[in-house]
Amino acid sequence: MPYHDNPAGRLHDLLTRLAEQPGDGTLSDAWATVLDVAAEDIAVRLGEVANLIQETQEAVNNAGEDALLPMVGSFRDSWAQPFFPYNYPFKDRLDRVLPDQNSLNALGVVSAHLHAIAPEGAIPSESELERRKEDLRSLIDEVGTATDIPDEVKHLLIARLRDVEEAIEHLSIGGPGAIQRAMEAAMGSVFTTPEAHTAARSPTIKNMVTTLLVIWSIFSAGQPVHDSIEGWGDTIQMLSPGPPASADPDGHREDPIGPR
Repeated sequence: MPYHDNPAGRLHDLLTRLAEQPGDGTLSDAWATVLDVAAEDIAVRLGEVANLIQETQEAVNNAGEDALLPMVGSFRDSWAQPFFPYNYPFKDRLDRVLPDQNSLNALGVVSAHLHAIAPEGAIPSESELERRKEDLRSLIDEVGTATDIPDEVKHLLIARLRDVEEAIEHLSIGGPGAIQRAMEAAMGSVFTTPEAHTAARSPTIKNMVTTLLVIWSIFSAGQPVHDSIEGWGDTIQMLSPGPPASADPDGHREDPIGPR
């Protein structure tokens, strides 16, 4: 079972799948299959994948587990060979640049340790992932047809929501951290852009915040979803324009953005 909650696990999964491709085929064709991209688009995606080597080193450095450091130092060049084949072109045979089994086994050990001591977040099931992507597509459609959001804000929000969808689509490369960063950017576009800030009272934007909160809770395995939504509701209330909450004669405070 691959551990997509840490960079070593994601790297191990990709290299293992690469090793399952025909050894007499080309390295470029193998990567195109593993990454599910056209051969001419490999360079665009491969740079991001290659970063997993550096991210693995940083994760081990930060994990406080000194026993893992020599293992990474010993095998890092072997893991990098399919990305940077020093002596072979990308059109050469795959089996000439694959890491040997010992280096893959070591990477599996690093992956398992990081999964146990420093996971980046939770990994939902495939069915859960598909549901969340459907939620995002519906939300994108809702934002696109909303009549209470300026067009320039719509374009910004849709772009950020598509970034979240793409991060979920490429979970096996970016992991939970990439999804959380994409959601932070989407949420930030509501709270820090003047035009979006003005539209923050929109029911569509409040629905967007709620949807992102649900996704955040799933990947962060943090506090209960309901509590998180209430917290973001308070944040919207504080940041949205309009009169402050006022107390009625009985001492109850009115919510300026309505019930959540």
